[in-house]
Parts: sequence; structure tokens; C-alpha cells
Amino acid sequence: MSKNIRYLIIGAVVLLVVVGGILALTLLPQPNETTEPSPSPSTVETKPITDETAANVSSIELTYADGEVFTIASDVTGYKVKSVNDVLGYDGQKLTTTFLQAVSLATTELVEAGATNERLGEFGISAPTVKVRLNRVDGSSLDFVIGKKNVTDSGYYAALSNSSDVYLISLGNGVNISRPATDYLDLTLMPEYEDINPNTQAAYTFPEKVNSMTLSKEDTVIYEIGKYTADEMASKTEFMVYNSFYMTKPFNAECNDSVVQKNIAEKVFGWAPSEIVGTADQDLAKYGLDKPYILKLGDENGWSKTILVGGQNEDKSGRYLMVEGSRYVMLDTTGDYSTVLEPDVYYMRSSLVWLIDIKNVSKVEYTYGDITRTQLLDVSTDTTLATLDGKEMSEDNAKRLYQIALSVSIYGGNTENNFTTKDYSVTITSRTGIKRTLDLYYINDRQYQLFLDGENLGVYCNADAAARIRRACEMIDRGESIPFNTSLV
Repeated sequence: MSKNIRYLIIGAVVLLVVVGGILALTLLPQPNETTEPSPSPSTVETKPITDETAANVSSIELTYADGEVFTIASDVTGYKVKSVNDVLGYDGQKLTTTFLQAVSLATTELVEAGATNERLGEFGISAPTVKVRLNRVDGSSLDFVIGKKNVTDSGYYAALSNSSDVYLISLGNGVNISRPATDYLDLTLMPEYEDINPNTQAAYTFPEKVNSMTLSKEDTVIYEIGKYTADEMASKTEFMVYNSFYMTKPFNAECNDSVVQKNIAEKVFGWAPSEIVGTADQDLAKYGLDKPYILKLGDENGWSKTILVGGQNEDKSGRYLMVEGSRYVMLDTTGDYSTVLEPDVYYMRSSLVWLIDIKNVSKVEYTYGDITRTQLLDVSTDTTLATLDGKEMSEDNAKRLYQIALSVSIYGGNTENNFTTKDYSVTITSRTGIKRTLDLYYINDRQYQLFLDGENLGVYCNADAAARIRRACEMIDRGESIPFNTSLV
């Protein structure tokens, strides 16, 4: 063998030794590298943790690391929470999913048979995330535990309580069965309706069904809003009833339906808390729930709920909520609370103090000072026939004078009640004899307090709106026409 060939053979051997050493070092675990517990060779077959039928299991008990026990029971109507209860209610779909997965829990692989106590600790079996007991209808039971999630996030370790064989279950099963008890709570605030709106052919929503809303804070009522029933609306045929909502506090007034629904009902309908952040036995002041806004809601079907609204979270991205009677504090990061909690109550009222269709009116009496003017109306024909103090007036003047009376708008609130000087009054008599009277009492040169049918409304109007009644009557006396834009009178 030549010298060159020997050198080649020696070089190849050295190269193989070096490469083999590098590969060996590469494959060895590094000191700081996290490794998954290695499975031990075993001849034990992979088998389900549980293999029951739902009909054979009466309940499952979930015991968490803190000792809390959460029981899901089966009955003819479905799956119910048995161990605890809360006014929030529970998510039926989540209860069903956990129950069915727990009674028939498949495994994906046998990770280790006959694991030592040390190894069971590494898998999270000796200090499990949740212990599960299946109570069979025959009185017997079966226990298993859910341990840690594996390092690849592909599943959870699980084992029967009387066995040291460790299995891997699917990620979905592990997540569902080990979910915390609070995750079963139903955080939906507003009811869902099964009946169909005939106008839209879609299911009714809360803004369509709500009929009462009261907001208060520290024993002070901010607003109290109700809604006329269909029968009440039908009985008001003599009046121009454009709005079904009305306000009783802070003052009595018809409400503007679109404003109430847009600024309150629809906003509340959009509140959607997404997580539980605390309980009632904690210091509620840190959530602003020691002195909350209290919103009481009701609907046409008899449903009612009281929601306690606290402060904002630290980064101002959401608000804390509680439902009265519940022990849980929720966080809502999507809802709009501004117009619900800090409303412009005057903006919510109808733009007019009263609305009575001129077609249903037979007489209007306008009083200013010591003078009373009487307008008689006859709308039995297509043309409105009218007189003012017995003198014929044009149809346009008749309608515009009446419009001016209806245009007395609310400008603000005034809770005083010591009024003595009544400068203006308008009394409307319907064709069936019903009378309504609006009295305007002097507050100052700019404002008049409004009384409707003798009741102080707790609100005032602009003085010029009142004076416009007198000026319009004087224009008719002079033979002038009231302008189309009655605000110019």
C-alpha cells in the first residue's frame, strides 16, 4: 500500500471521529433547555380514560386546586349546575360540552406506564389542575385527574386516580374539562326573544321590547322612563302620539322615542362583559362599585334586571359591572356608557310639551294677561274652517296659530314650586270634549315655568316662545298673515 493511500485512510478515520463527536454533542440536552418528560417503554395499550355513556352518568364533580367543587348534573331537560348557583346563570353549551367529553374521554397516546411519584409530579398528576369524579346512576363512581399541558401545547396529561399510567388527551378536551368554574357563567346581560317582529321578520331585540329604564346613584334618581302599552297607545287616538316612551323623573314629559332608544336602550343592548375579574367579598371600592350607578331595566314580557355600573379600569378601556344578586364583578371593554350614565335628560324629551292633532280639536283658548282669545275649528271637510273670537280666519293662519301653541318647548329643569303669576295659558278642547291646559308662570324675563293640566312639570320654556302666542293673535287682528316660519313671529 502506498504512503499516500495510508494517509488518506488515516484522514478519513479522523474525520469520522470528529463528525461523530460533534453530532453526539449536538444531540445531548443543553443545561438550560426545557425537555418534555420522556415516555418509558411499556407494553400497556393506549385506552380511553373514561368510556361511559351519558345516560349512565348522573353527574360529574370538578374539584379545582383551591378546593372549589363544581357539579354538573344531568336531568331530562339537559345539564344543570348543582353545586352552586348565581343569578347570572350558566352557559348550557359549555356545561353540555364538558359533561359529554368527561364521560367519554379518549386518549391520544400512552405517555408513561407506572410513573414514579416524581414523574407524576412532572406531569402535573400529583397536583392536578382539576380532579374529576363521574357519579354513575347505579351509585358507583370513577375518578380521574387532568394535569399539565404538554410543552408542545398539543394536549394535556391525564390519569385515572387509582393508576400511575399517564396518558395524553387532546388539547380541546383538556381545555374544556379543566376550565375554571367562572368560565361556565353566562355573561349575557340582555334577553333573547323567540318571537318574531312581523314588520322585519327578524327576532325582536331588547331595544324593541324594553318598557322601563330607571337610573339612580346614591338614592338620587337621574331618570325614570316608561313606555305606553299598545292599548294605551290605541286609547290616545285623539292626540298626535308619535312617541311611546314617557319620562316621570326628573320631570313629567313625553320622550323622543328615537333618542331614548339610540342613547339608552341600544347602548345598554351593546353592553357585553367578557370576563370575571372579582367577587363581591372583595373591596368593591377598587371597582367603583361601592357607590355604583344603578340601572333597573324591564321589558314587555315581564323580564327585569338591575345592573350596577362601577368605574373604569386602569387603562380606561372598559367598565366594571355587577348584576344585582350576583357575587361576581365583570369587565366590559366594548360597551358605550356615556349617554346612558350621563344623559341630557332635556334632549330625551319630546320636542313639544304636548301633541294634539288639529283634526281632533274643536276649540283653543289663548290667554295672555287679562285677554282670552277663542279659536273655533271645523275640520269636518277637506278645508279647515276656523274663527278667532267669531271672526273668520284663513286656513293657514288657523294652522299656524295652533302650531305656535304647540311649539312651546322645554328648555331646562326647575324644581321650584312657589309660582304665583300666570301670564299665559292655552286650553285645547278635543272634539269629544276632553280638555288639556298648558299654563306658563313667570320666573324671570327670560323664562316661564310650565304646568300641564295643573301639574308643575318641573321644567321651563323660553319667554319668547310664550310671547309669540300674543304676537300671532295681534297679527291676525291686523289682517296679516302669519309667516310659514312661525319662529319669525
